[in-house]
Amino acid sequence: MRLVLAASVWMVLANPLPAFADGAMSAADWAIEKNQQLQSANFNLKCGRLNIEDDDVVWPDFCRTISGAELKTMILEDRAGPAGLRLRGVRILGKLDLSNAEIKHQVRIVESRIDGAIDLRDAHLAGSLVLDGTVVAGRFDGNNLRALGDLTMKSGASFRGPIVLRDARVAGKLDMELSTFEQYVDGAGLHVSDGLYMNYHSTFAGKIVLDYARIGGNLHMEHSKFHQMIAAEDLQVSQSMFIGASEFNSGISLPFLTVAGKLDLSAGKFTSIDLSGASIGRELQLCNLPDAVEWSPLDNPPAMVLRDARVLSLQNCSKSWPATLDLDGFHYDLLDVYDPNKPDPGAHSVEQWKEWLARNQYRGKPFNPEPYTYLAKVLAASGNRDQALELQFAARDGERADAWETPNWVRWGWLCVLRWLCGYGIGLYTFIVILWVVGSVALGAAILFRAPAAHAKGVPWCIGCSLEKLLPIIELSREFGDFLNDPERERLRSWQIAFFSGFALWGWVLGLLLVAGMSGLTQTS
Repeated sequence: MRLVLAASVWMVLANPLPAFADGAMSAADWAIEKNQQLQSANFNLKCGRLNIEDDDVVWPDFCRTISGAELKTMILEDRAGPAGLRLRGVRILGKLDLSNAEIKHQVRIVESRIDGAIDLRDAHLAGSLVLDGTVVAGRFDGNNLRALGDLTMKSGASFRGPIVLRDARVAGKLDMELSTFEQYVDGAGLHVSDGLYMNYHSTFAGKIVLDYARIGGNLHMEHSKFHQMIAAEDLQVSQSMFIGASEFNSGISLPFLTVAGKLDLSAGKFTSIDLSGASIGRELQLCNLPDAVEWSPLDNPPAMVLRDARVLSLQNCSKSWPATLDLDGFHYDLLDVYDPNKPDPGAHSVEQWKEWLARNQYRGKPFNPEPYTYLAKVLAASGNRDQALELQFAARDGERADAWETPNWVRWGWLCVLRWLCGYGIGLYTFIVILWVVGSVALGAAILFRAPAAHAKGVPWCIGCSLEKLLPIIELSREFGDFLNDPERERLRSWQIAFFSGFALWGWVLGLLLVAGMSGLTQTS
């Protein structure tokens, strides 16, 4: 206290002209006079310029000090004139309580210092509230605030207490650019008719809550630092959302996000993002070369959750995805791929697609073929049918591997049968069954050839007879059937007759697999 008094006396003695140039007029009266003359009350000109970050000992300058109660009276009695209250370089002592107030004109307090809280709960503001470049030591409480203009706290502002804007309505923009916020920002249920700006090298030290918020323009969060979690369930943005080129040291939770435009993550540094159930009207953008998204290692995967999310266009950059993803139910209509290491940067190989999809298989998660089959559908629609078939095949191989790990021996065995006998009925892999037919016919002919009666008829005859026995229903020649019908064992030995009995069943198996594969039944069984 003695330091404050000493500093005040020294400043008065050292600067007598600025302090007393207006006689005994108080700082509040001088500010009113200037505003009524349609001028800003610039205390930096009246009392000398001070840095708002200077030590408290410097600030107790009575030339520029107004109490919170005085300021409240100035605002509510509308004594500043039709242009509103405009202050620069002022120091506000104590709490500014405007709760439930009707504020008829704009209030501008810039490059100043407020050594207390600001209470705007349930207040109605007809104009804008501007706190640019101002230090606010206490809590800013705008719970249920109604503002018909802008709310700005930018250009080097510093808020040392929490910001509360729960269920507030701002008809203009909410601008927090190039400022520092040392505690949490609670904007649950916030409605902003224009854009929300939290960008351009701002620092947010505490948690940010935007659950159920509605942003009428763009949401900008690029080129800033966010040290705690961002929670924004059911956030709705009427235009685009930019969160790239920023550093996020904790998770971002955006379940059921709705963005009418694009969501830009390019050049950002993230730990985790939850976009489950999100809807993005245009593009999910992950890279803006040469900079790509960076991901910090996580103990608990996945780093990016896109479960049941939907986007119009997916920008797939080979270096921008985290090591673990949740792609279950993720739907996209168009693919915008970019790989700077390829001669054709607008294309991905099927191996690159497989590597991307494999990130959906993190520790403890059951294999899900749906992301493979969905990507295959999109690729087929864009003319990449060969890649689509390869991904369908990879999906079935993944199911087979998962059945082995589970373990589910029956399913694993069935999938092995489909894999090796008919290629799961996928594309040209289906005709693996033809190789089995050819091999089986050759084996049957070799067995027949060992019978003297068949040996005498020659190799072509043995092949034809074997083929007829293998093919279900079809009869190539009555002679073949009569020859193999040998109950007296005159032409064939007992083991040969037993072999051809099983051979006929094997033929039915191959035939049914071929029909099922070509009809698509084995692709999802």
